Amino acid sequence: MTVLILFLAFFCLLMAGLPVVWAMAGGSIAALLWGDLHMPLAWIAQQTLR
Repeated sequence: MTVLILFLAFFCLLMAGLPVVWAMAGGSIAALLWGDLHMPLAWIAQQTLR
């Protein structure tokens, strides 16, 4: 399920016109937030906002 969220978010963001790097980042964040991965939100914020 997590991989499906990752790919769907990536392709949707890519089709919306975002560059590949931003689409990859958005897909990764979506997979971390809504997938089966259990990461603390503080860690996600630290890794994405540095």
